[in-house]
Amino acid sequence: MSLPFFSSPERIASLDKAAVAWLGTPFRAHNRARGPRGGVDCGNLIQELMLEAGFLVQRLDLPRPPTDYGQHNAASLVCEFLEIHPALTGRIAKLTDPADLAASMPGDILGIRVGRCVHHLCVALDGGRFVQALQPHGVTIQPIAEIRSRIEVLYRPVA
Repeated sequence: MSLPFFSSPERIASLDKAAVAWLGTPFRAHNRARGPRGGVDCGNLIQELMLEAGFLVQRLDLPRPPTDYGQHNAASLVCEFLEIHPALTGRIAKLTDPADLAASMPGDILGIRVGRCVHHLCVALDGGRFVQALQPHGVTIQPIAEIRSRIEVLYRPVA
């Protein structure tokens, strides 16, 4: 596998700084406006973090499923997007081995099952933490141990 994109202290610090800047932003589906008067969902938060930290160079057209999509569908639109979008081809490594899932690294995009499929994404941060946008809490940073057992797949940005 290629070298993880977030392998340098500078890139890890950039990702952490971006994540902290989003704290206090409420959850709002299909939005990406930072701050208490804005709103963001999990997919847009991931995209904005990856832009701010330098992994992405432009915004991508994200899928816009309803928030309860995972309750009614077995196929994950978020996984499909990460696996087949031309701008991400060869730039994200999909990992499903339990050992890999237990050893996430800063910058890893963590796929969490909601209902019948992976329908929630968050990003691993340094220091055993992760950042997410979740209804009704908004953007939070928490210990990754709280969700470790629920991670079904991770996508590692690579250089």
